[in-house]
Amino acid sequence: MLKFTSIATAAVLIAGSTSAATLTVDFEEFDRGDVLTSLDIGGVATTITTTEGGDGNSGDVVVFDTTDPGTRADGDPDLGGPFTSADGATTSEPGNVLIIGEAPGADGGLDTNPDDNGGGGRITFDFLTPITFNGFDVFDDVTNFSVFSNLGTIIDGISLDEDNAFASFTGFDAEGITSLTFDFANSSGAIDNLSFTIAAVPVP
Repeated sequence: MLKFTSIATAAVLIAGSTSAATLTVDFEEFDRGDVLTSLDIGGVATTITTTEGGDGNSGDVVVFDTTDPGTRADGDPDLGGPFTSADGATTSEPGNVLIIGEAPGADGGLDTNPDDNGGGGRITFDFLTPITFNGFDVFDDVTNFSVFSNLGTIIDGISLDEDNAFASFTGFDAEGITSLTFDFANSSGAIDNLSFTIAAVPVP
């Protein structure tokens, strides 16, 4: 059963700090099947929504456990770890990742375990105050996957083209981000290890 999670703490800045903090959101503090609608990322209130993806999009952004992916009849074994980079040189065991949930009955499965929408869609993070976006990981057989923000496109049309694949992207240092969208186009997949830099607010 899906559980809805609203404001949750992803990281906490130290009182009195005046320097920026770089944080990685890996979703490990959540449970398999949690539906995320918002996060507190280092003190920055963040809303999370999903759009597009056709009738298969449940409208929920869901935590998926890659160590317990379920079966083809009920779940998504293609999102089970380990994952391998395109060159075969690196493997990843991410644990929890974030997916677009599939609507009940969309694939004829039992619908008691999390499953990502085979028709893709978009996950959007809206930040109350601007942040710097540094990088992320993407998993599964994404095709024409893109990332864009309120300031423009960050990644345009990458493809992994095989199950249990992953790629890691770092070094963006994209400042002034208030909206960040991960566009899966028409394919399934997941994201994890979102890296942000948050400007700390001095505390007297």
